[in-house]
Amino acid sequence: MKILDCTLRDGGYYSYWDFNPSLIRDYLSILNTMPIEYIELGYRQPAKEEYMGEYAYLPISTIEFCKQYAPSKKLAVMLNLKDVDEEQASALVEPLNPAISLIRIATAPKAIAKAAHVAAAIKKQGFLVSVNVMYMSIWQDVPELWLNLHLLNGIADFFCMVDSYGSIYPDQILDIVSRLKQQLNMPIGFHGHDNLSLAFANTLAAIKAGCEIVDVTVMGMGRGAGNLKTELLLTYLAKMDASINLNSVVELCSLFDPLRNLYHWGTSMPYMISGVNSLPQKEIMSMLSQRRYSVSSIVRRLQNRLKPHIIKYQTLSAQKAEQPALLVGGGDSVIKHIVAIKAFLHLHPDMPICFLSAKHIRLFDGIINPRFFCMIGNEGVRVEKQMQHVTSEDRFVVSSRGETEAYVPEVLHGQTYLLEVSDGVFADTPLALAIEIAEQVSWNKHLFMVGFDGYSSSIREDVYDMMRENQELLDRYAVKFMFVSLLPTEYKNIGYGSVYFELSK
Repeated sequence: MKILDCTLRDGGYYSYWDFNPSLIRDYLSILNTMPIEYIELGYRQPAKEEYMGEYAYLPISTIEFCKQYAPSKKLAVMLNLKDVDEEQASALVEPLNPAISLIRIATAPKAIAKAAHVAAAIKKQGFLVSVNVMYMSIWQDVPELWLNLHLLNGIADFFCMVDSYGSIYPDQILDIVSRLKQQLNMPIGFHGHDNLSLAFANTLAAIKAGCEIVDVTVMGMGRGAGNLKTELLLTYLAKMDASINLNSVVELCSLFDPLRNLYHWGTSMPYMISGVNSLPQKEIMSMLSQRRYSVSSIVRRLQNRLKPHIIKYQTLSAQKAEQPALLVGGGDSVIKHIVAIKAFLHLHPDMPICFLSAKHIRLFDGIINPRFFCMIGNEGVRVEKQMQHVTSEDRFVVSSRGETEAYVPEVLHGQTYLLEVSDGVFADTPLALAIEIAEQVSWNKHLFMVGFDGYSSSIREDVYDMMRENQELLDRYAVKFMFVSLLPTEYKNIGYGSVYFELSK
C-alpha cells in the first residue's frame, strides 16, 4: 500500500497556493523520512483570471527547490481535465521530466473518454499517470463512467476514486472497488474528504477492499472539510511499522498549526450537510458566508427539489413618485443618525424607502412614506421576528430570477410582490433588487442612500466580499442612476451629500 501526501495541492485552496519557503523546506524534509511514496506539490494549469500562487502553477524553479528537500520521494502534480486538451496538457507537463514522476488528471465521471486521450498523450512523455475521477457518491447516476472505464486499460498506471463531497460510507467503498476491479487492470486508489468524519474509516475500507494507494494531507488541510490526516494514518501504521518516528509526526503537525489557526479548516455543519446530500461544498460555503440564506433554502436549491417562488406573487406595480427613492442599508450609521433621517423623511412624505434589510425596521416606526423590503434568501426570518414594526401598507418584494427560494412568512403573502432583476448575475443580491424597486417606484434617477457604511479590508473576508459585490453593482448601475450617500461611506463612484445639508435647505 502506497501513501500520497497532497497537502500543498489540496491545502492550497485555503492559502491560494502560497506557502512560506521555510514551511515547505521543513515539511518536505520530514516527509522524506516517512513511509510516504509520493508527494503531490500542486497544479500545472493555464493562466486563471483570479490570483493563484506558486503551487498552483509550479514553475520549474519551485519544483527544483522542492526536490532538494525530498530527494528520496517521487513527486506528483495534478492537471484539471476541464482546463486542458491533449496539446495543452502535453505542453504543461513536458518541462517536468524527470523531476516529476506522476501526473494526476482530475476528471468528472462523464469525461472519462477525454481523460483517456489526455492520459495517453502524457504517458508518451514518460510519466506515470493517474486518472482521478471525482464525485464518487454520484457515480451510480453516470452511465458514461461505467461504459468508458475500459478505455483506461493499458494507459493509466493508477485509477483514483475521489469522494469529492465527503459523502461515501465504508460499505459503499467495498462495493465500488469490487465493481471497478471487474473492468480495470491497474491499481486503484482513494482520496477521501472528511465532511462526515469518515475519511479515516473510508480509507481503511478502501485498503481492505484492495486499494493500493491512498491520499493524505497534514492535519487534514484540504478543500472544504479537508482530507484524511497524514498524522492519523501514520499513527495507525506505527503499530505495525516501528520505523515511523511519532516525534517527527508531531513536529510535522506543529508546522501547520499557524495555518490551521488562520484558516480553520475541518468539518462543520455546512460541510456535513454537503456530505450527507452530495452537494458542492464550495458553493454551499460561499452562500452561507454571505449570511443571506438559511441552510434549508441552500440545500433545496442545490438539490433542485424546489423551483424558486412556487407561490405565485403578483408583479410589483406602484404609482411612481417624483421624489428620489431612499435606499436603506444595514450600516450602523443609520442608528447614529436616525433622528436626522426621520426628520428628512417627514419633509418628503412621498419619498419611497427601499430597505435592503429589515435590520433597522424598528427605527422607522411612525414613518408614513411608502416602504418596500427586499426579501432575499432568509430575510423573511428577520422580518418575522419584528412583525410588530410591520404595517399593512408595507410591501415585500422577491426577485423573479433568484436561484434560491426566498422565505416569506405566510402572514405577508398578501403583501408580497414579484419583480424581475434585469441583471441575472446579481438576481440574488439585496442591492440589485433594491435599485430595481427604486426604478419601479420613482421617476427620479437620483437615488439617496443611508446605511452604506462599507468596511475596511481588515475585516472578515466574507463580509469584505459583500462590500466588493455592492461596489461592483454600484459601478454597473452608475451609468443609469446618480447615487448620493447622505451619510459617511467607504463606497466609491457615488455622490457624497449630507442629510444635515438636506435639512438646512
